[in-house]
Amino acid sequence: MAEPPPPSTALQERLVRVRAAAGRVVPQTKEPPSPCSLVPSISFSTWNACSLSAYITQDNIARHYAVRSNLYKDASTDFKFVQETNCHSSEGDFGDGVLSRMTTGCQVFYSNAKAHVAGVATLVSDHFLQSHDVVKARLAPCLRGYALALVVTPHDESLRPYTVFNIYLSSKDTATRILQLQALMEYIPIGFCFFGGDWNFVLSPEDSSATLFAGPPDKFLKVWAAFTAHFSLKEVWQPLHTFYRLSEDPGKTLTRRLDRFYISLSEADLELCPYEASYVHLPNSILVKHQKMQEREGDPTGEPLPLAVSDHISVGIRPVIRKPKQKGARRIPRWLAEEPLFKDRFQALPTTWM
Repeated sequence: MAEPPPPSTALQERLVRVRAAAGRVVPQTKEPPSPCSLVPSISFSTWNACSLSAYITQDNIARHYAVRSNLYKDASTDFKFVQETNCHSSEGDFGDGVLSRMTTGCQVFYSNAKAHVAGVATLVSDHFLQSHDVVKARLAPCLRGYALALVVTPHDESLRPYTVFNIYLSSKDTATRILQLQALMEYIPIGFCFFGGDWNFVLSPEDSSATLFAGPPDKFLKVWAAFTAHFSLKEVWQPLHTFYRLSEDPGKTLTRRLDRFYISLSEADLELCPYEASYVHLPNSILVKHQKMQEREGDPTGEPLPLAVSDHISVGIRPVIRKPKQKGARRIPRWLAEEPLFKDRFQALPTTWM
């Protein structure tokens, strides 16, 4: 029996209009997601604030507004990591907290030790929260004030959840940093992992301006290797030194690459969605040091320079947006076409290929 002929174009258009009038939705063919869409495309920044002022006084009002200005300079970032907040142990537990009063357009998550000791906070933009659920994960008690983990669940069910870590390793001694890394390895990661913060150690001479480089001891390096293997971490390479300690004696000036990012994306993921790093704002402490040196030499500057806020530069990473390649006519490089071994064969090809 012969198959019935397909309906005409006019009949198909009429059926669409009838179904629309009846409130029925005509299903549309959905294209499969591209591989890149399965990888989180988010931006981060990290900054050691060198203490925050919970309350504004006459003595700290200038610094308070300088810190606030620095936080606003990367307002478009999805996750902003802040270290060394020095907040009280209950800061943010029963109210908005100091960072919520200093910024807008974001939700703040805290991990506090005690007043004037360590402390980290993560600011998540409201725009990001419109399409994601973010909850605070439970870490070992010894990590209070030194690490903060957030589990992110996209509203789109086709995307996997992942975990974001804000890290501030101890600046006291290597033994304490080893214990902190071991405590972090007790956490079972959910999906992809993103780590950022002030690690307070460097691994190579290129990460420090010191004349004599002394890297971490072998015991620490073994724990560090186990830590990166546990979370399958790779560094998002950025050659930017983020810690600056200036001195009138150039020999005592020191810079280090303490603030870094690590992610658990595979090499294929990074090829599909590469990340790039950049400074978010300049270190005010460098400008103030320069001003004091000029004033001491009897050459005061005409305008007051920004107030010293921190000895760290805020650095950030964000995905690289690649433009799609346009398909064109296939061409053979001229240097290859003129190669004697293939010249006769290439001359027989159409000239549009050359």
